[in-house]
Amino acid sequence: PHPAPGKPGQIWIEGAWELAELEIVRQAVEDFSAKVGGAERFRALVGGSYVRRVHGKDFLRLSCEYVYPRIAPAALTTGRLVTLYDELFTGPRPEVGIVHELGHVWDWDTWALESLGGFVRDEPRPTNYAWTNVEEHWAETVAGWVYPNYTVQERQTRMVAGELGPLHQQYMVLAVSGQIPVPRWAELPTLINTEGGDSAVKDRRPISVRWRASPVAGRGPCGEQSSC
Repeated sequence: PHPAPGKPGQIWIEGAWELAELEIVRQAVEDFSAKVGGAERFRALVGGSYVRRVHGKDFLRLSCEYVYPRIAPAALTTGRLVTLYDELFTGPRPEVGIVHELGHVWDWDTWALESLGGFVRDEPRPTNYAWTNVEEHWAETVAGWVYPNYTVQERQTRMVAGELGPLHQQYMVLAVSGQIPVPRWAELPTLINTEGGDSAVKDRRPISVRWRASPVAGRGPCGEQSSC
């Protein structure tokens, strides 16, 4: 065992993880936490997640590549499971990809996917990869919000300025305060209190199974080495 980053007394046992990779994950979580207002707020927003390190290809990656043959994902998120592959740590700024994946975890119990596009309307998305689908729009918005210079240094962008547009920024302020807009079609009551005559809206969106992934080394959404 070796000393590990974090609280005193924690140890690292050699295995799938390199100590330097754990340091990167720790730094990404700390950066994300600082941006939202601290560790407690981070836990309240993102909730629990499990991050694992895989060398080579596992079943999840093989399944993704079977569905999308031109993809070599750097990371995949399914539910609250985040899997990090070799390409993430060999590319530039892996902490950005980790925050991107944690953004996918965050959206799992919110209406972000359904409401972000309508809120920002025609404002340019932060990166080319953000045009892939609504999931990647949200995750790239989170990554660009935590690391404002991300869209300048690591991506070809459709924006004149490198930072998020004002509507994207405003949306993130709402998201951190727990006020992610609910789409109009989701505002109908789903639970009726027959005794008091009041209705309550269930604000937890239905769970669905979708691929959530990080692009590789700044390439396009469906290029030789990218992910969707």
